Amino acid sequence: MFRIRFIFFSILALLVFSGTASHGGSSIEEIELEAVYKRDIVDYDENEKSLYRERVRVRFSELSSFNFCHQYINNNEGMYTWNLILFDIARNYRFILGNYNANFGTGLLMGKKKYIPPDQFVSSMAVSRSEPFQPENSGNPIYSFNGIAGLWNYPMGSMEISINIFYSTRRRYISMDDYDNGFAGSNLNSINAKIEKDISHPEPVSINDIGFMTGIKYGKYFSIQAYAFQTEIMGTGRENISWDYYSDNTGIGLHRFYGYGCFSQYSDDYSLIFFELGMSRREFRPGENAEELSMDYGFLCGFKFQFPLFFLSMAWKQTGINYYSLYSSGKNYPEKLFEFESSLKLYDPVTAGAVLSSEKRITPGRYDYLLPLIIREGIFFKYGISRKEKAAFYLTKISYENDKGRSLKWQIKGDANKYVVDNFELEFSGLCQWSEYSGYSRNFGGGFFLHFLDNLNIRMKYERLTIINGNTIYSRGKYDPESISDGSVENQTTGKISAMLEFRYKKDHLFVRYLSYLSGKRSYRERIELGGKVVL
Repeated sequence: MFRIRFIFFSILALLVFSGTASHGGSSIEEIELEAVYKRDIVDYDENEKSLYRERVRVRFSELSSFNFCHQYINNNEGMYTWNLILFDIARNYRFILGNYNANFGTGLLMGKKKYIPPDQFVSSMAVSRSEPFQPENSGNPIYSFNGIAGLWNYPMGSMEISINIFYSTRRRYISMDDYDNGFAGSNLNSINAKIEKDISHPEPVSINDIGFMTGIKYGKYFSIQAYAFQTEIMGTGRENISWDYYSDNTGIGLHRFYGYGCFSQYSDDYSLIFFELGMSRREFRPGENAEELSMDYGFLCGFKFQFPLFFLSMAWKQTGINYYSLYSSGKNYPEKLFEFESSLKLYDPVTAGAVLSSEKRITPGRYDYLLPLIIREGIFFKYGISRKEKAAFYLTKISYENDKGRSLKWQIKGDANKYVVDNFELEFSGLCQWSEYSGYSRNFGGGFFLHFLDNLNIRMKYERLTIINGNTIYSRGKYDPESISDGSVENQTTGKISAMLEFRYKKDHLFVRYLSYLSGKRSYRERIELGGKVVL
């Protein structure tokens, strides 16, 4: 780990020296330095950890830069990401070298992973729309590709043709027995997480991905895409390594995975209509060099209409029973999802609306005897006068159907914000959650936000949580944007105080965030996050 830190600071010193020595004559436009420390639950891990993150960004132009980020967890888990972005190196060409994310269509088969929040009152459908390739600058390389991605655009009158290709190879480690046999019992996500060699996983392998996407844009409104990609694992001798090996059943392993898809979209100032069809293909190797195939489909479609007085949106996802998705932005097992939302402005400034969602697994999980079904129904009212006064009220009902039978949960929540003066805001929130088996849990709180001298922001809030018989509440907060979760699950009765101090000057940024759980007058659990960004 000392070696990585030495490389990081050597590069940083060299860049700073080159930028200052040239005194404006260098092609480097600016250097951005960032450092973060936090003691918190990292992502979904239940154990509290200390995390350090150092990041440097060297901008060559508005569209091109070099990025390096290193993070260090609990003094023994170090990892880093880097990339070189060249988006204006030549006309109509763009390149990314290093760590990046890929997104085709809506993320049905290939998308930046969006982890579903553990808030049971929020629908789990994940739809991602973004550029085909985006740099990964979090310091965590596990869920990103590593290699090269290229984009080429060619305008033809009112049309624009684009071709996007990528190649990625990621060094990971498996056990000696798995390597010798050519079959790994773990799934790809488990293998992908083994970024460091250890006693149990000493053998290096490469997860190799290659793919392309071609698209056509017609005017400002219509676009269509077609894409394909392939994934395989190879040993150091270029031999194939199968994964998902079922030694206790038929003795087959997943030898190679292919994804194919097409996507079309119409979008204007008031409407959005899209459709994506994807096909997954798995090649299994049951023994000697024989191969078996498993193919199935999935589709995701929807629309959105937004007018000054009316809003309507719908999304629908359904897959076949053999559908398999390695890199989707949502879940990778076969499922059927539906989402609906509509709102109407009753009179200015009051809006009322309703939401409905349904999610059902098409195939049972390991411990399921019945296919689980979740239906969410809700209504809401919102009140808002610019940013001076805002209030919202939500009533949501969840119906569960699984092996344990049917059950219901209700949640009522509201929040309000009021600017007393231009720089001082009061905020209040309340939540009551009922379960037919657990009773009522509650969360009420209030706080303030102060904007001082155009540079200093101060926020403080106190909440009182009452948790009854395991009826947990999901609490959202101001979390590190690099975390995959934006909140926490509260499972015990407690007081909770959160505070934030933030200083901004031009492009520089310093902050401290603090969270404390109270029992009586004493704190039994604390979280802290501090960091800053300086632009040279």
